[in-house]
Amino acid sequence: MLIKKYSIGFFEAKISSLFTLINIVPGIALVTRMLHDDGRSGWWYFVIFTIVGIVPFLYWFCKKGDTGPNKYGVDIEAGR
Repeated sequence: MLIKKYSIGFFEAKISSLFTLINIVPGIALVTRMLHDDGRSGWWYFVIFTIVGIVPFLYWFCKKGDTGPNKYGVDIEAGR
């Protein structure tokens, strides 16, 4: 009976892939929420797949969101 020996790299790759899959959905939700705070649709996330689109996306990500309600809901930080 042969026992297959796995290297540390095999387990490291599996754990890394699992970590990525677990974090991809919350990451997309976070970016969509940030875009909604700025009054944009979550579909604007796809602009990062273009070379030119990275610059406005970084600008939107760094600036403060809209104050007051927009079409995606009320400003939850307005009451603070």
